[in-house]
Amino acid sequence: MKSYTYLSKIPLLKKSFTLKILSVTFLGIHIPLFGIIGYLLINEFPVKMALLIGTLTLIFTLISTATTLIILNKLLKPIILVKNSLSNYIRFSKIPDLPKNYADEVGTLLHDVQMVINVVEKYKEEQENILNLLNHDLISPINSTIGSIDLIKNNSMDNRLLEALESKLNQYSASLTRSMNYIKLQKNTLGDESITLLPTNILKLVEDAIESFQFDATQKNVIFEKLITTEVLNLPQVVIEKTLNNLINNAVKFTEYNSTITIKTDVENNMFKLSVIDQGEGIPEDKLPIIFEYNRALVNVKSHLENSNGIGLHICKKLMNNIGGDIVVKNNSKSRGAIFTIEYSLG
Repeated sequence: MKSYTYLSKIPLLKKSFTLKILSVTFLGIHIPLFGIIGYLLINEFPVKMALLIGTLTLIFTLISTATTLIILNKLLKPIILVKNSLSNYIRFSKIPDLPKNYADEVGTLLHDVQMVINVVEKYKEEQENILNLLNHDLISPINSTIGSIDLIKNNSMDNRLLEALESKLNQYSASLTRSMNYIKLQKNTLGDESITLLPTNILKLVEDAIESFQFDATQKNVIFEKLITTEVLNLPQVVIEKTLNNLINNAVKFTEYNSTITIKTDVENNMFKLSVIDQGEGIPEDKLPIIFEYNRALVNVKSHLENSNGIGLHICKKLMNNIGGDIVVKNNSKSRGAIFTIEYSLG
């Protein structure tokens, strides 16, 4: 660092690393020229011979200097690219696409800078996901609790309402637990491109999810049908569980009274599929392309008390995409209602 510090004190070179390199190179190339001129002067060569040798040496030195400086300037382009990329990222949040196929020190620098930016972006995205999760999972229990407090104040809380409140609080508690499990998972794997897979009992996963919403389903006389064809699979369990619970919650909200919600699994071409099928009104065709966008509210036209702010679907779509999976939706062409399918490749 001493040489770099010294050169940085020279006003002309202070703000340009490229000029530092080129200046040192220029001086280094001309050392042989100075040596030859000194040798000719000391040994008293004939004037014509000395001029010829000196002139040829000067010409070849200038040619080599120009060639070396041009090539060096081009070799410094990756350094300049890194500097400009970092500057654009800091100032404009523009994510660069730096080359990753070089094996020398500069190639390592390019790779590492890109990796650091990608990790920062992943951290920012996960931070947004976590905030959205907590916002989504905290608003409902807070509103429910406030409503229950009002009922208690008015002495209108009977056993049925107490049972409903207990069921809701258990449901919200389970939802918050799932969110906290996801947060812990992200904390442990941030910066790690691998996905944590756990042996997952599919039947138990589905039954646990159904249990969380059984009380609400019972109030609408809705029954669950389980068509489980798979047993235990290695899956990103925390994300799959979070997504499944959100889909079942929505299905209970939007299915008709006295109807059936079907949950089925399948594996096609090494693709695990977990579908939640309700018997509601279905989704308007113009809403299908945008249903996973942030804050796209859905309302059950037969019960305006049952609605969704759309945040949960948006979050779950992002969570599935982050692990290489997806959620797809279509209307049930054979009867009525909507079909939401979680997809995750097992290969």
